[in-house]
Amino acid sequence: MNYRSLILLGTGTIGRGLLKIGQRQLSTFESVTVIDRKPLPKSYKGRSPSFTFCLGDAEDLDLLTYHVMRVPGKTLVIQLCSEIDSVRVRCHMGMLGAAYLDTSASHLPGKMQGTYDEIMSYTHTWIEGMCPHWICWGINPGLVEVVARRMMQNDRIHECAFDVSVYEHDQLDATTQSGRLGVGWSPGELIEEVMLTPTLEIAKGRIVQENFSEAKPAKFRWGKEIIPCRVVAHEDIWNMGLLPQVSSARFLYAFHPRVMKVLAGSVADAYESLGVPEDHIPLRGAERVAVQVTADGVERCCTWETDHAEVWERYAVNAVQYQVCRAIEVAIELLQRTHLGLMKGTYCASTLPLNRMDWEFIDEAFASNSIDWRPAKDPVLKVVE
Repeated sequence: MNYRSLILLGTGTIGRGLLKIGQRQLSTFESVTVIDRKPLPKSYKGRSPSFTFCLGDAEDLDLLTYHVMRVPGKTLVIQLCSEIDSVRVRCHMGMLGAAYLDTSASHLPGKMQGTYDEIMSYTHTWIEGMCPHWICWGINPGLVEVVARRMMQNDRIHECAFDVSVYEHDQLDATTQSGRLGVGWSPGELIEEVMLTPTLEIAKGRIVQENFSEAKPAKFRWGKEIIPCRVVAHEDIWNMGLLPQVSSARFLYAFHPRVMKVLAGSVADAYESLGVPEDHIPLRGAERVAVQVTADGVERCCTWETDHAEVWERYAVNAVQYQVCRAIEVAIELLQRTHLGLMKGTYCASTLPLNRMDWEFIDEAFASNSIDWRPAKDPVLKVVE
């Protein structure tokens, strides 16, 4: 194994999910330290593998130094907190010689507002250090980029101009204990994505940001169903714009009709109306993610569908948690068991250099972690004008 110790920052929706379903990967570390500003529920105390829980702030650099220095051997830090300056944390991890992994874009220093292009350019800040830093690695961003790259690779026509569309349809149907409509992850960040950030797409190889105040509404057809959605600025789309063969790309995001109605209203009402269901709340609906790649009139599409009720009954997580955590598990295995875990530099799933053996390892990791991307049946997905 490349790393002896793991430090997990954040036990929100995704962090708690990883502690529930990521035991096989976590057990590859001699030491696991979990840090959060809020204590974990008692139900987590007896989980295996054992870990040390510490109250603290992920942006407290003195605290991070203490924990990195006290654990044995080389350390991997997984940062799963929301709304923090992750580049500041990464710079410090680079100085300490630690590897790093996160799932989303950084906030700008001092919580300054900026365009999405500015946010992502800052997120990709190159960190000098002895170990790799992998950013924006979840299901999307993350695995959707890997799947798109694989489909483009299969064409074996590298001079092609590829059009990439990412679709997500979260049909989660549940209410929280307090009566809020259920969503699969941080309501605050979801609202910021859909209601407070203008649409960003890749068009003719260039970043195009709309002048609206929110993600523009659209519709797409999935099979026979026409689904209202939003065209959302998303890390995976910006990242895929770094690939020279990608000419255009977009992300279309849809939710249960009741949630879509809330997102069409006021921001204040959305903050009051949405929440992540507690672990004991039964769930219904499916989480569906699709990646479609088109070149020279040939379309390829892969989908991964997870049933909320099925994974809730088995793991007490929702399907969004499940898919993101499975993606993190693949990243841990790559960092722990392959040469990629020893490669210096800052990478996302679009820019990580992968050779034939790496692709074979990824295929095996997908299978062993029940990541089930399947070729889509006709008709393929279509944006409805």
